[in-house]
Amino acid sequence: AGMIRSFAYAADTATQSIALRFADKMGAATDYASNWRKAVDAAFLGAYEAAAKGTAAWVADAGDRSRLLRFHLLTRALYEIVYEANNRPDWIGTPARGVIEILETKA
Repeated sequence: AGMIRSFAYAADTATQSIALRFADKMGAATDYASNWRKAVDAAFLGAYEAAAKGTAAWVADAGDRSRLLRFHLLTRALYEIVYEANNRPDWIGTPARGVIEILETKA
C-alpha cells in the first residue's frame, strides 16, 4: 500500500508541476499521469504477486487480497492526510484525492 501511495504522489506531483508551467497542458498531463499510475500499479502488483505467491504472506483468495489492499490503501491515505496537515498543508490534496478515489472504487 505504501508503494502504491508513493506512485500516487509521484503522478500528482508531476501533474501539479506541469500545471504550474504549462496551464494549457493540465488535461493532457492528468491523463498521462493517470495512465502511468495504472501501468505502474499493475506492474508493481504483478511483481509482488510473483514474489509472494506460495509464501506464508500470500493471501490465496483474490477477493480477500483486494479488500485487504483497499483497506491498507485507505489506512495509508488517511495517515497521509494527518501528516500533510501537520507538516505540508499545501500537499494535503494528494492524500485527500487518494481517499476519495479509494472510496469511489468498487470493491
